[in-house]
Amino acid sequence: LIINAEEHILLHHVNKLLAVPMFQNIIQIPTPEPSGQIKKGFAETCYSTTGWPYKLGSRIIGPRGCTVKAIQVLCGCSIRLIFLNDNLLKIQILVEADYESIVKFKIWKAFQLIYCLLRIDPSGEDMVKIIQFDDLKFYENQVEIIKNCFTTQQPYHSDINDASAVSSNDYSVVKRFSLEMLSVLEKRMLTYHMNNLLELPMFRGIFSVPSPEACGRVRNGYAKKIYSALDFPFNIAGRIIGPRGLTVKVIQTVCGCRIRLRCKKVNALQVEVLVKRDFESIVEFKLWRAFECINCLLKTFSSDENSVNAIQVKDLKLYATQAEMFKVHFPFKRVDFSGADSLNAPLNEKNSLIIAGIVDMFKKLEENISLYHMKNLLTLTQLQNILHLQPPVRHGKIKKGFAVKSYSTLNYPFDVASRIIGPHNLTAIAIQNICKCRIQLQYEQNNTLKVMVSAENDYENILKFKLRKVFQCINCLLKIHPFDEDFVGAIQQTDLHFWEHQMEIIFNNLPIISSLPVSQ
Repeated sequence: LIINAEEHILLHHVNKLLAVPMFQNIIQIPTPEPSGQIKKGFAETCYSTTGWPYKLGSRIIGPRGCTVKAIQVLCGCSIRLIFLNDNLLKIQILVEADYESIVKFKIWKAFQLIYCLLRIDPSGEDMVKIIQFDDLKFYENQVEIIKNCFTTQQPYHSDINDASAVSSNDYSVVKRFSLEMLSVLEKRMLTYHMNNLLELPMFRGIFSVPSPEACGRVRNGYAKKIYSALDFPFNIAGRIIGPRGLTVKVIQTVCGCRIRLRCKKVNALQVEVLVKRDFESIVEFKLWRAFECINCLLKTFSSDENSVNAIQVKDLKLYATQAEMFKVHFPFKRVDFSGADSLNAPLNEKNSLIIAGIVDMFKKLEENISLYHMKNLLTLTQLQNILHLQPPVRHGKIKKGFAVKSYSTLNYPFDVASRIIGPHNLTAIAIQNICKCRIQLQYEQNNTLKVMVSAENDYENILKFKLRKVFQCINCLLKIHPFDEDFVGAIQQTDLHFWEHQMEIIFNNLPIISSLPVSQ
């Protein structure tokens, strides 16, 4: 996710730099006709790092290396910065083998762009600094959002101190609860955004076309199309993705497909649409419908009224308002009301008691659903047999246990990691509790999933028993039954729906719901 965010921010940074007139003037100069020998290019120059109103190296490198990467992309070259003694910075430009005229042009363009970076506008407005600062803040916000969406599960410890466990777990319980409520909010917002988009006449026209009869061979579907960013007066990737990813999720939901966006080169966006196996006529129809929806999103309107942009801006504001309301009422850390004014103190105290009660209810629900899921899994005969295995008589040295096994994800008709983890981590937690161990998953090359199991200090033969028991449970989860009878999948799906229903009930009964804007 962070890598994808970096790619998106690089494209965003390139487009913002190209909006600066002095950069536009250089980029608009046409490439010369190929002539001369084919050879590699190299050139270097030195700048004094003193006398500038900024750090010279940082100015060229930019936030997270975005600026120097942007120049490399725009000029088709590699750039090296070498700090020398006597406050000197050596800049080297390297170009891959090409016609001599092209190589010289690329080197010239790279140095011209670097020179533009170092210039200060006579008006005193430093546009490069403003762009770099804004994009650094934007990157940090995106990374913070990604980090907040993933909580690290604590390892199993049989000898943990109960008092310290409760106090240290306060933060994570509130955070998990907040994330679950925000997840419900996102589902509500997805429906709300979908209804708003489908009210537009151009979308109604697409979905008035009936699905064709199923015919042809059964196959997967794939199609791609490249859009030029220069043909649109807005960020096309942002328009397709939409607020909090809602717009692209709507298209995927209503068209029954997956959409991938790839930045192929400067000012070009490749849109890929993938459809699961179905009859050929259905696959082709889903691909057609997806691209029709994307083309509708990218239409420009003479008036902003009822346009896609107006809907996206309005729904983003609504989502932000509701999410901010949750953050205020359910902060990820304890709020100190001691400094509150005396008039609001009773209300704040009442709110904190309500919040504490709701979070406590959520914590108990987590414990109950964990037991409920374990009970449902143990209805499987094979898991029952594993559970009833008697541990051996204790002997040998006391030590820690660790074992690793790799599974090929190509051998299964389902997502192997998701099957082991289960809904809301419930399946992995159940196995850890049954076998008194900790499970870690790691993706490797060649479609391989590595499962690592560790156990606390115990007798050597007991550790071997626990580790063997874990992999027996995992093999049971991954067992493929004849006649498409997926017992584990059915249990996981049922318990997922049960959990989501409970979250909906809590969400609907939150005291702050009455103060939130109601979707139409």
